[in-house]
This record gives sequence, C-alpha cells and structure tokens, in this order.
Amino acid sequence: MCEPARQFLPPACVNRAESHTYLGGANDQWFACADERHVARLSAAREDFTMIPMLQHFRLPDRRDAQGRARGFTLIEVMIVVAIIAIIAAVALPAYFDSVRKSRRGEAISALNQIAQQQERWRANNTTYSNSLAAGALNVANPSSGYYTLSVGGNTATAYVATATAAGAQASDAKCTTLTLSMSGGTITYGSTGTATPNKCWNR
Repeated sequence: MCEPARQFLPPACVNRAESHTYLGGANDQWFACADERHVARLSAAREDFTMIPMLQHFRLPDRRDAQGRARGFTLIEVMIVVAIIAIIAAVALPAYFDSVRKSRRGEAISALNQIAQQQERWRANNTTYSNSLAAGALNVANPSSGYYTLSVGGNTATAYVATATAAGAQASDAKCTTLTLSMSGGTITYGSTGTATPNKCWNR
C-alpha cells in the first residue's frame, strides 16, 4: 500500500484485504485501501462520491466465517423474527376477522329489510302480517352464503318480528349473534343480541 494512502486510513483498514475507498482531502485525492489487483480498476473508475467515507461506517455486517464461508442466521436472530411475526399476527388477525364478520352482517340487514317490504305488501291484501317466509307468502329465502338463517313470528294485524341468526362461519360473531327488525303499530325498531349495541350491529 502506498504511504500517501496509509496516512488517511484508520489502523483497522490498513491491514484489511477488502476494498475501501476514501475520497476527499486537501488536494481532492483518491485513496484506496485495497490490494494491488484493485488499484488500477478503482483509479480508472474515479468519481466524486463525497458520501463514500460516510457510508463505509454503515456497511452491513460481514456474514462470513474465518474460512470465508457464508454463515447462517443465529438462533437469537431467528427467535427475534418469530417474535415479531407473532406480535403482528396477534394484533392484525383479530382486526381482520372482525372486519370480515362486520361485512357479512350486510347480508342479514338486506334480508331483514326485504322481509319488511314484503310484509307491507302482504298486509295490504290480508288482515294480519305474515308468519311465513315461504313462496306464496313473503317469498324470502335464507342467504345463499349460509351465514344467516331467517325467521319471522309474532305476527298480528299491527306487529311482527323478523330475525336473522348468525350461522356457519358467522356463528363466531359474538358481538351480533342475532339481528332483529320489529314492527309494532307502524313503528320499526332495530335490535340485536350479543356484546355490541344494536347501533353498532346495524351500522355497516
């Protein structure tokens, strides 16, 4: 190694065989910490990268052993990655499934509103509201997805209760186990059972 270059390099760099480039100095000289095979190539490719001295301090750790073979990850590094993934999963997965259950409630809400419309048509031609979802009465079927089952009861001349009960994959919806639409004296009331309030269950 040439002496002019040696004085600008830290002691740890002088004895290393790896290539380290340093630019700058009073005379804008190029100094290289390299073996003789790299000197000509580095000199021919000279460019004014003023950030190179700074970037040398942020190099990724050398993942090779004393014989130059690539090292694998240590057990601690693997455990850290697994812990990070577990934390992300613990936070993200419940929020994701809650969002999916909330979107499925839209089927129940649409079905109950359809029952309400069909009930008014039925009542216009009959003395009471219907207690049957079958064809020939309200003609409303359970959602094809299987997430809810529908029922209607409590029918009188002025009242009825339509209910959508979570089923199948949606049965895990503890917040809104059932959604109800109740008619009484011309007033519709929206209700639900579960840990959430009716407003949250009906709010899509």
